[in-house]
Order: sequence, then structure tokens, then C-alpha cells
Amino acid sequence: MPLNSLQDYFDFQRSPWGEMQYRLQWEQLDALLAQAWPESAAGGEPHRRCLDFGSGTGKTADHLAARNDVTAVEPSADMLAQRHCENNYRQIHGGIEALPDGQFDLVLCHNVLEFVDDRARYLEALAQRVAPGGRLSIMKHNMPGRAMRQAVLYSDPAGALALLRGDVPTNPFGAIHVYGTGELIGWAANHGFSLEKHCGVRAFYGMRQDSDGWDDPAWGEAAHDLEQFAAELEPYRSVAFYHHVILRKDIPLST
Repeated sequence: MPLNSLQDYFDFQRSPWGEMQYRLQWEQLDALLAQAWPESAAGGEPHRRCLDFGSGTGKTADHLAARNDVTAVEPSADMLAQRHCENNYRQIHGGIEALPDGQFDLVLCHNVLEFVDDRARYLEALAQRVAPGGRLSIMKHNMPGRAMRQAVLYSDPAGALALLRGDVPTNPFGAIHVYGTGELIGWAANHGFSLEKHCGVRAFYGMRQDSDGWDDPAWGEAAHDLEQFAAELEPYRSVAFYHHVILRKDIPLST
């Protein structure tokens, strides 16, 4: 269903398809941590410093905090009222001005940059918090995926055409200024970052009008496996609803 209120968003997070979305993006993050820092797969004390900007209800911050040292920043009191905090992490209430000093091994900004007026300023502030050799994880809306969902899931071809022509959609968080993945990758190349991974999230399962099958664990696992397999496979990645872009901050050569 479309998000018409914050309650719709909270309900989505608790739904099986919402849990699927988080599971997929967490697996991508966990694989990154294990590959980039193999010692993080060994368990034990927190290993990597992580910063989650625009942490929302803290689902991802809470997940990462099970095995990492996490700081989360979120401006919305309504979001913080629904905060997930099974694991211990530092929560800051505020916006870009509240970013803590210092650098982090992993900085996350998931589904935030579409809603800000000065995307370049936000990216610059986040980039400064990434330690050399660290990663910047951006989750973003993908216009082809939005148009496909509007036409197929909501049976709204006129709405899909309006999106492709430049219509600016809205949801409870404000106007959604969708920007291209190529734009983000181009920014990275000009600011000392290299593309490490580019994944799609929700290429298939977000196209259904009904909820049949979600109560069958075998069906759910098959849906998960399909999404996971297609995450980096074209043309499915190109039409996924979200793109998950992971950028690596290059280590300057010593002189």
C-alpha cells in the first residue's frame, strides 16, 4: 500500500514484506562488514564504528549494534518514539547539524537524500565522517522502479507516466526528489570515493497487490532467495524500487 501517514510507515516496517526489505539490506551490509573487516565476523566485542544518519525508528542501527559500535542521528521525535533498541547504541536527536565529530568505518544514509534541499551539502558532511578506507552506504529511491510499481502494483499508468515526465511525488516525509544512481556514482568519483557495490532491493516482491503466500515460510524463503540472487543482476537491478550504493573512501597515497 502507498504510504499516506507515519502510521502506514510503521505498519509497513512490521509487515512481512517490510521485514523482507530490511533483511535484504542488512544482508548486504553484513556481507560488506565481513568482507572488508574479516575480524568483524568473529563475534565478541563491537568492532567497527558506524554512524547512521536519518536512522528513523532505529531498525538498522539496532541491527548493527549487536556487533558494532553505533551512533544514530534522527531529527524526527515521532520516529524516535517508535525506536528499536534491543541492542545498545547511542541515539542523537537532531539533523545534519547534530552529526558528531570524528570519523567512522561505516556511515549510512538510507532513504534520506531525496528529502533534503541541498543534497551536495549533506553528502559533503557525511563524506567528512568516513574514515580513509571506510564505507558510505546510501539507500535511495530508483525512478524506473517507482514507475514500474506505480503502473503495475497500483494499476496507475497515468501516475507512472507523470513520474517519468518529472512529477515530484510525496509521502509523509515530504516531497521525494528522486535522483539518479549515476549522479551519485559521479559524485563519488569526484570526491575521493570508489564504487564498491551497487545492489537493487525489491525488484520482484513489491509488485504484488495481495499478501498471499507471506504466511508460508517456504514461499517467503523462495521470495528472499530470488531477490538476493537478482540484487546485482541486470536488468532486474535497474527496475528495483530501491538502489543500495556502497562507496569506499580511497586511502591517499603517502608522499
